[in-house]
Amino acid sequence: MCSAAGIPAHDIAVTPRLLVVVADGVRPDVLANEIDEGRAPAMARLRARGGLFEVSSSFPSVTGPAYVPFVMGRHPATAGMPGLRWFDRTRSLPWSLAPARSYSGIDIWQVDRDLSAEFPTLFELARPSLASLMIIGRGASHGRIGRGVWPSVRAAYAHFRGDLLGWRRLERLAVNEFMRRFERTRPRLSMLGVLTPDKFAHAFGSDCDLVREGIHDIDAAIARAEAIAEAGGWRDTLRVWVVGDHGHAAVSHHDDLHLWLESAGHRELAQPNVNVRHPDI
Repeated sequence: MCSAAGIPAHDIAVTPRLLVVVADGVRPDVLANEIDEGRAPAMARLRARGGLFEVSSSFPSVTGPAYVPFVMGRHPATAGMPGLRWFDRTRSLPWSLAPARSYSGIDIWQVDRDLSAEFPTLFELARPSLASLMIIGRGASHGRIGRGVWPSVRAAYAHFRGDLLGWRRLERLAVNEFMRRFERTRPRLSMLGVLTPDKFAHAFGSDCDLVREGIHDIDAAIARAEAIAEAGGWRDTLRVWVVGDHGHAAVSHHDDLHLWLESAGHRELAQPNVNVRHPDI
């Protein structure tokens, strides 16, 4: 007898499983404060059983590239993802109008192809595997929630309009779908990205009430996953790790290198304007 995930029924209670939750843009001090104040009980239990540690992010410490260490155990550039936006000297996308890549736009569909095939992802190494709202999902055997055409269109509409509450609604739908598949497949490895705190932090600062509400969303998702595992009889085999790709520092002044170069009379190609004809820089 086998489960829906292909795991023999007698192995359900002993097969080790890992759920990685990416708390995108959450600063460790803000997270620790929410736990200390009793507003993140699920993560408080994780801290009591394991720990809470502050670590250095990779470079560049931005959503996307900074996911590479979690998914591939390598630095972004060595895995083929040198930045969220980067200059493509080889023009490897024949349909692209510019020798550049931007994973903030349509090029996000190229992420898994750009990553070196030499290095496997955890999704490929531990199966069944499941990904939700992860910019990297190569090899996820039971789907990449949020990456289909229609979900991508809806997410892009909310993202580029700056509709943060709309994004949060879409994210909650993705979490609901993740939980349904999580219960059905009992994955060896699952990764759930929660980006709401990052989006609120960009708009209102990393310590605002909306960011803290995003942390509560993360905590609620962890509690749901643990309850599903408990009801299914495999709670003792489930490990939950919460990781962050970067925090947010307060910014009061900002210098744009390309504006300085423009003022000096140069024509340069710089994101997001990548359709400059005959740039000299």
